[in-house]
Amino acid sequence: MLRARISFIFIVLACICLAAGCGPKKQAQGENAVWKDTGAQAQLDPWLLVSEALPRGDEAGAYLGNGFYGVRLFSTGFGRLGDTPAESRCYGFYDGAEKILNLPQLADLRFYDESGEELKQTGKGFRQTLDMKQACLITEGEWKSSRMAAEIRSAVYVLKSRFSYCCCAIELEVKPYKNGRITVKAPVSPGDDPVRTAGPDGKWPVRQWADAEHNGDGAAYMPFKENAPFEFWFDARKNKTKKLVYYADNVAALDARSESAPFGAGEKISFSGWVDSMIKQHKALWAETWKADIVIEGDPEAQQTVHSDMFYLLESAGHAFGIPPTGLSSNGFGGHIFWDTELWMVPALIWQRPDAVRDILSYRIQRLPAALELGKEYTGKDGCAAYPWESAASGKEVTPLAVVTKDERHISSDIVFAMWQYYKATGDKEFLAECWDSIRCVANFWTEFAEKNGSGGYDIKNVCPPDENAGLVDNSVYTNASAQASLFIASLASGVLGHSPDPRWTEVAKGLAVPDDGEKLVIYDGYKGGKINQADPELLYYPWHYQDLQSVFPSAKTFAKLAEATCDYYMKRTEENGPAMSASAHSIITAKLKKDPEEALRLFRESYRPFMRGPFNYFNEKRSATYKNWCFLTGAAGSASAVLWGFAGLDMDYYSPEVKHTVKPCVPGEWKSVTLTGVHFGGKVCNITARADGSYEIK
Repeated sequence: MLRARISFIFIVLACICLAAGCGPKKQAQGENAVWKDTGAQAQLDPWLLVSEALPRGDEAGAYLGNGFYGVRLFSTGFGRLGDTPAESRCYGFYDGAEKILNLPQLADLRFYDESGEELKQTGKGFRQTLDMKQACLITEGEWKSSRMAAEIRSAVYVLKSRFSYCCCAIELEVKPYKNGRITVKAPVSPGDDPVRTAGPDGKWPVRQWADAEHNGDGAAYMPFKENAPFEFWFDARKNKTKKLVYYADNVAALDARSESAPFGAGEKISFSGWVDSMIKQHKALWAETWKADIVIEGDPEAQQTVHSDMFYLLESAGHAFGIPPTGLSSNGFGGHIFWDTELWMVPALIWQRPDAVRDILSYRIQRLPAALELGKEYTGKDGCAAYPWESAASGKEVTPLAVVTKDERHISSDIVFAMWQYYKATGDKEFLAECWDSIRCVANFWTEFAEKNGSGGYDIKNVCPPDENAGLVDNSVYTNASAQASLFIASLASGVLGHSPDPRWTEVAKGLAVPDDGEKLVIYDGYKGGKINQADPELLYYPWHYQDLQSVFPSAKTFAKLAEATCDYYMKRTEENGPAMSASAHSIITAKLKKDPEEALRLFRESYRPFMRGPFNYFNEKRSATYKNWCFLTGAAGSASAVLWGFAGLDMDYYSPEVKHTVKPCVPGEWKSVTLTGVHFGGKVCNITARADGSYEIK
């Protein structure tokens, strides 16, 4: 009875709230309270994510990066939350324990009146816009002290035009309500202790410029000094807008491929003109990037979602380093590289940005020596590569020793698959040759790591499957089948490159146990039918296409018959609070295997709605708020992949040496069409439009 009364009261209050206009702006948001309450997608511009009220409580914020360096930004418009500097990170910079370092925050500006009192945001006129097309965060509104008030507009850029630099450029417009001097301080935070020191006091040597009077001791820049923040100032005139620019970079973190800073003391060049030129180049590079786009007709929510998915992924890619699950948005997972890169992010990039995939895979190629060391630890043999579950700058295993996931040995097969996928997308034999040693040595690992059983076949024992709840198991079906497929890929690659395959690869591959019970594949030996924490056996259908090996392996022929039952069984047993990406894989499988666009659409929405945070579509790993301040790129890439591989229906033939691509659309009726521009398809770069009636065209 009490429950009935509470429910009735709740319904009445909800109706009053809706009548007052404080309910969700769209019915779709009401389907998930967590997503609705964070303000995600409160408006549906395809390129602009907007907040029109100062947030209360914790903030998800936004994240800007240039593929090498990234900063967190909050409602101030700058790299701080209250008075606390936000995170700022760079690929390749890790501490002695190989956890990613927090660098000096370069995008933190603060405003002061003549008495030294700081101006604070009032909320009046507040509007903050993340412009995904031009990759900048624009913040507008009133700032005020007891003696001075002004309207301030800032635009922050992490310059893509300086992709090998840790750098920020900030455009400022300040319109004061009365005359008086305004001082701007840039208190660069010290960050963590640097891996290598290059400057006074062993600090990160940060350089700062501004086109205003500043305390640079007559130099064009002011090296960072602890407790001596960079300052610049100007005499404000009532209702007159003052425009300024500020730029900072971190010299210690310059990439080895980059040149020295082009602007320095004594150079006869306009600083503001130089920054303006860098910003124009930045915008031009992003315009070029977005020539490869995903355009959804008929669903503004999905359109904005896929743009934000790709935006956060693209600003984290493009450098010769793997992408951590949270990119450079945080120190989540220590900034380590997992299977997330190859199995989840690469599919979102491979069709339209294979150049980014090539850079990502270069990270694995360069760290093959560390994988060979780990492979020898497992097998006692030279020439066997076992890529670590977690790796960082050195490429060594950096998973904490007590964590069972360090034995997710399937990651080596996932890496081989991504390397082969790149070849199958591009036909680039030159890069396949660069990948060859990794592919060959992973195949060697499986031939040595697999154990011969009493029936003459092979088992893989004591590994952790993708279902990490299981702990160590024998004959993980995903591990064994993907090992089998990667051994076959090694033989295919050897033929393409003119090498002779090791005959043991075929022997072990054919003998590997791929358990089934006559109705479905069995996730691992001894499985009792419980919940699994994320997609596992169903990944053999997508992305692995294991069923396409049915003419080679009897177990693949069995899977081809049991694929739908296998996928149905495990999709229903994936726990609700597992990682975000499972629903996206399920959406693709539903589109490809069941050809059910409406159910695929439901699963696609399930892949992002419960996970969006804040006004800027920040992606959480879980439905809970546990990791709400991480931008979980694995999940973002998954939902983007659902559009590319599922609804648009792009696909490729993996298990032949030829490069062959197909289109089989499964577009839901309310979408009308999906258009993909800049697709690398059939040896050409083209545009593909897939429609709800099943038709498509390639131009």
